[in-house]
Amino acid sequence: MKPLKLNRPYMILLVGIPGSGKTFFGKKFASTFDASFVESQFYKNLARDEASGAKIVNDVISKIISSKLPIVIEGFGHTKKERKELMKFAEKNNHKPLFVWVQTDPVAAADRVAKRTTNEEFQKMANKFQPLGREEPHVVISGKHTYQTQVRAVLRKIADDRPPLPAITLEKNGRKPIYGDRL
Repeated sequence: MKPLKLNRPYMILLVGIPGSGKTFFGKKFASTFDASFVESQFYKNLARDEASGAKIVNDVISKIISSKLPIVIEGFGHTKKERKELMKFAEKNNHKPLFVWVQTDPVAAADRVAKRTTNEEFQKMANKFQPLGREEPHVVISGKHTYQTQVRAVLRKIADDRPPLPAITLEKNGRKPIYGDRL
């Protein structure tokens, strides 16, 4: 199936606790909408230290966003301060920011990440996450629902963000049209 296109460049930022399903959703969403997917942890793992990893991720995101194509990013936006900076960055680069908050039961999330992290590390990362506020453009999806249900919720939010259509006038040259007139 041919990928779908979004009507404007979005910066979709996936947020939530570790193991909630952000990466699963992000990869499928990016594939469906022919968007780039940036899993920041992948690039951070390539670097020799955290600062170098952040530079690599920022460089990758900057190059992708300059193409004016939609981008899906996972791994940023845990705090209100980070999200505020991300919104400014998106808007500066003519992208509409949208946070997709993937929520799931913390016990299920801990089970999902148990193979790659300790319970203490999971708790530390989960506690770092600050819930989104009303002023932050976001949609909440469940990490336990099907992809179809998740994507429908995101698309509804994107559709709600569209500007209203201009009013259609039926007048032509100051008079109401009569049968047979071409508008």
